[in-house]
Amino acid sequence: MRVVYITRGFGDYLIDLLNAMVSDTEVHIVLTKGDECVAEHLDPRINVWFSKAPRVGSLGNLAAMLRTSRYIKKISPDIIHMQSGVIWELLLKLFLRHVPFILTVHDVTRHPTKQKWIETPQQLLDWGAKLSDAIIVHGEQMKVAARNRFGKACRIFVSHHGIISKYGTGVADLNPSRFNVLLFGRIDAYKGVEYLIKAEPLIRQQIPQVRIIIAGEAQNVDYYQGLVKSDQKIDLRLQRQDDEEVSELYQTADVIALPYTEASQSGVLQVGFAFGIPPVVTAVGGLPDVISDKKNGLIVPPENPEELAKAIIRLLTDIDLRKTIIEGVIESREGCYNWDIIAADIRTLYCELIPS
Repeated sequence: MRVVYITRGFGDYLIDLLNAMVSDTEVHIVLTKGDECVAEHLDPRINVWFSKAPRVGSLGNLAAMLRTSRYIKKISPDIIHMQSGVIWELLLKLFLRHVPFILTVHDVTRHPTKQKWIETPQQLLDWGAKLSDAIIVHGEQMKVAARNRFGKACRIFVSHHGIISKYGTGVADLNPSRFNVLLFGRIDAYKGVEYLIKAEPLIRQQIPQVRIIIAGEAQNVDYYQGLVKSDQKIDLRLQRQDDEEVSELYQTADVIALPYTEASQSGVLQVGFAFGIPPVVTAVGGLPDVISDKKNGLIVPPENPEELAKAIIRLLTDIDLRKTIIEGVIESREGCYNWDIIAADIRTLYCELIPS
């Protein structure tokens, strides 16, 4: 079986997927200028082609798509598998009508935002999903959301978002010594940062040495700095973290907090699984599809700093519960979030779509 993968973003996800796929699939990947760094993490058996496609807003993508279509025609793939966020690449459907197109939709709708990120309009993302022969989402909740948004005509399949191993793997300490609580990723409205900041004094009453680390790229730096009082033990790192910094953040975290007010899947959570860190998540979107309460994490109501604080305190002080959840995280990452299992399921989908 010969598969061409195309992406704009989601490189961390694709690295693990492709490295698992290549064992019994001929894998080709098309990388734009913004994703060329993905190549250094790929199995050498994977065929990498650099399209030199510029940012989405550039008309230079027209020439890049002509080059890409010629390249793909030479390969003659059985499947073309894209990640959500591609727009220009959907034009390839005009040149390669006989090849099944699959689109992995990581987020059915855009996250709520306070910032001015340059992003593809929702209407174009919807069009891409409806144009595809099948779409993949990460969980049953997202399947329902996709069905409601894209209509019954879309073929929708569920495939788990596997662990992200690019930054390393490990197991959290059973007896915390640092009491570090990490909130990581792009800092925006849906992350619920405000509720973790409000929870910090409640946690500190029980655990004076606790430290909250909020790390990730943000545009509204002044807003988030203004939420933190001078006596709070909150370490704000509101800029993009390089790979080494991400690895260090997770290696030194005792709990990972996802106090989100809206969510679909979470790569942040799957990095945490790779490091064996017990998580606290809110009951929003697809997060409860991943976390089973008191088995591989704790689930709390959204926008509730009191319950968030209680859950974090439990994971830092209740050693029996902490042990159970760490074991559950390890079982999850070796089970349904293992890439060999995920790759086998996706390969089965490919076989269903290839014309006989």
